[in-house]
Parts: sequence; C-alpha cells; structure tokens
Amino acid sequence: MYRKFIATWLITALVLLISANFIPGLIVGNTNAAIYAALILGLVTAIFRPVLLIFTSFPLTLVTFSLFVFIINSTTISLTSLLAPGFQVRGFPPALMTSIVLALVASWLNSKFAKQED
Repeated sequence: MYRKFIATWLITALVLLISANFIPGLIVGNTNAAIYAALILGLVTAIFRPVLLIFTSFPLTLVTFSLFVFIINSTTISLTSLLAPGFQVRGFPPALMTSIVLALVASWLNSKFAKQED
C-alpha cells in the first residue's frame, strides 16, 4: 500500500516537472517544489474533489458524459497552486492541460500495473 502511494506521489511530481517544460503558464520552481505540489495535490484531490463532484457537478458530469470532471481536476490543480510554494498555474488553460496530462499518465500507469497484478 505504501509503495503504491509513494510511487504515485513521485510519478505525479515527475509529470509536473516534465509538464512545466511543455505547458505555458505552468511553473514548477524545482524538484522540491514538484514533490511538495504532488503531495498537496494528492491531499486536495482526496479531500475536496469528492465534495466538488457530489455537491456541485454531479448533474453536470452526467449531462456532459464525465467531461466536467476535467473542470473539477483543473480546480484542484489551481487550488494546489495557491497552497504549494514554487508551483504556479497561471490561468485556466494551463490547469486544464495539466489535468489532462495527469489523467492520461494515471490511466496509462493503472493499465500497466493492472496487467502486472494478473
């Protein structure tokens, strides 16, 4: 259990570092900032994302075929930028692009780990 958490945390930090080179408006100061931002993003996602999904966007999520989840993820990334020093997201488009990149990487990694457990 701890291995999966640490692996996810470090992979998220690595994705944030790499994404900062390709997404204009996403600024990650250094490796420590990326690690700290990944930790805060995990906490924000665990605490606030379910509340946002249930209370504010559940009907919108159903109507938009779950595309509104990217808006919620962008909100959590923007909130993380307010809480994590050295991590900045300047506007909605960089937050949306970062949420898409993180979702794609997470999906790919989950498919790889699921095959290994079989």
